[in-house]
Amino acid sequence: MAIKRDPYRVLDIAPISTDAEIKVAYRKKSKDISDQKMSELVEAYNIISDEEKRKEYDNSPHFQIRRSRKARARKTAKLSSAPIKGKPTFKNATSLLDRIKEIFTGGKKKEATIEYNPKESDIHFSLGVSLCDNPKFLDQAPNAFKKSIDYDPDNVDAHFNLGQVHYRLGQWDEAVKSFQSVLALDKDDSTARMLLALLKED
Repeated sequence: MAIKRDPYRVLDIAPISTDAEIKVAYRKKSKDISDQKMSELVEAYNIISDEEKRKEYDNSPHFQIRRSRKARARKTAKLSSAPIKGKPTFKNATSLLDRIKEIFTGGKKKEATIEYNPKESDIHFSLGVSLCDNPKFLDQAPNAFKKSIDYDPDNVDAHFNLGQVHYRLGQWDEAVKSFQSVLALDKDDSTARMLLALLKED
């Protein structure tokens, strides 16, 4: 199925939308539209209003969540200062004096900096994948993948899955940013490149 633009993007409706919502979006979009755009709109509607065609499109390989991280060289955790008696001091550690000052001054506690932690990243990555399997929890999946990225900013597959979830929720700008992040980390990721082409604006 060769198409130039994503049909959901053309109709400006999330891929998780119901048939009724798709019909409403089509009627709304078809008002006051040029012949050239109408042709694209009809083509998009014909794909996602047909149960078999929609299923085939949704199950295309490039729309699948990546279920496991690709093996990549992992960097070592950065420590903020020299180890004391063999124990590392992390940059998000708060001294006792700072805690006491916060109590008496009413100062807000500084936001803790998240340390690079590939194992923690993998835990959140797996949670995100599990949430994607149930449409009821799909809206919670972005937070899981974002946390995975917090613990490992170079987790390409977490960026990719975050883009896929934003796409399924019809959050086009966020999806585009995530796929651009994938290419920033791996310029040879042809799937992310293809998705960016499909999600281009009018």
